[in-house]
Amino acid sequence: MALAISTYLKSDTATEPHVQVIRKTCAGYIMLSFILVMRDVSSPIRIRFPQLRMLVENGGLLTETELTMLEGSLSNFPGACKYWIPIIWMCNLLKKHYGELTAIDRGNVVNRYAYNDLINEVSLFQN
Repeated sequence: MALAISTYLKSDTATEPHVQVIRKTCAGYIMLSFILVMRDVSSPIRIRFPQLRMLVENGGLLTETELTMLEGSLSNFPGACKYWIPIIWMCNLLKKHYGELTAIDRGNVVNRYAYNDLINEVSLFQN
């Protein structure tokens, strides 16, 4: 997944620093999703992160705003699968910045098909 992100989201950091931030944010969301899954299946990770707040304080995997959004999603939709919420955030971020033809024309994404491949990679990760 990270390889696909670095391949498709190209930038010159001097002229487009926002692309580097988007790449780091996407990688962070992937890691957060993985940690949320592992908290439920691995005792050592559950001990390290016993509460979601610890992901902000100890891990730096969440910001306060993201924690509020995650907890709000879980309280508004009790049956929601918390593991995929960061992946949804990532897809929304990619769509916002790269899902339109204007973004593709700027050269940030190789082409429309590359954007679709990137979303397909997210889908594969989710499965």
